[in-house]
Amino acid sequence: MTEPVVDARKNHWGVTRELEPRLISHFLAVVDNHTISRAAEVLNLTQPALSKSIKQLEDRLGVVLFERWPTGVKMTAYGEVLARRGRLIQREISHAVTELHSMKGGATGVIRIGAGLVWVQNYLPPVIADFLKARPGMEVELRTGVIDTLVPRLVSGDLDIICTTLDFPDSSDIVKEPLVDVVHGIFAREGHPLLGAEDIAPEDLAEWGWITMKNDYVGHNRLGSFYAANGLEPPRVRMELAADIAILSMIAQSDHLCSLPIAFETMAARHGVMQVGLFDSKLWSSTAGIAYRRTDYPAPAVNTLLTMIRESFATNE
Repeated sequence: MTEPVVDARKNHWGVTRELEPRLISHFLAVVDNHTISRAAEVLNLTQPALSKSIKQLEDRLGVVLFERWPTGVKMTAYGEVLARRGRLIQREISHAVTELHSMKGGATGVIRIGAGLVWVQNYLPPVIADFLKARPGMEVELRTGVIDTLVPRLVSGDLDIICTTLDFPDSSDIVKEPLVDVVHGIFAREGHPLLGAEDIAPEDLAEWGWITMKNDYVGHNRLGSFYAANGLEPPRVRMELAADIAILSMIAQSDHLCSLPIAFETMAARHGVMQVGLFDSKLWSSTAGIAYRRTDYPAPAVNTLLTMIRESFATNE
């Protein structure tokens, strides 16, 4: 297929003025639904009308955004760039509307937070409860995930704030604020043979399989590094789970092991899952905190929630 060519005669500012939010929304609907017909149904448009919008956008930009295939559409390299930036545009428009409502005294809107399991269970509930009480017109969308899924969604504009381990590359577009050291330990079901043993050494772990979180590549690498540092063969991961809380249920019903933040110990005990007394008492530790996109015009509601999260840790010191 011929590589699409950018029309160099297009005037940059003229093109920018012609990029209507409606066209961006139509484009992103096709990206999310993978076919014109499905996207048209979601948007309540006819298929020809949506195809016309996409052609209009491509003409104004001077690039081809999609490759057309019998099974649907696939983004070109130009489409991938517009999808990433287009989601940020949508979020900025949403924040602008929220700020305007705030100026009129009726703050409304949605803040999207992505967070790891220990944040969802231990740190965020009281903060979010206080925030919603102070801002009755606001909504909070809380999504769980691991660092490898949360960071891309923050960068793409799908999330406003993430609360997670800050063990990811620095970027000029992202602000990272460390707030707490999260210590990870090994957990097993109540009555597991390791729980009755004394002075457990790393080699005692070798015969047991592991249950881990799906897409948690950082956690997988840390576990592998622990085994390698102690001269052991790589750990046997027997199951990967997509749902955070499901890991406790599976551990409670098997002899497998899992790694969890020690701060999660009370919740784990309610599910019949206990911390294994490893010789060093911890598997690894990491610095966790908040991360958000750098902007000259932060949404006031996002700023308020960030401040409340910071203050919650300062209060507990």
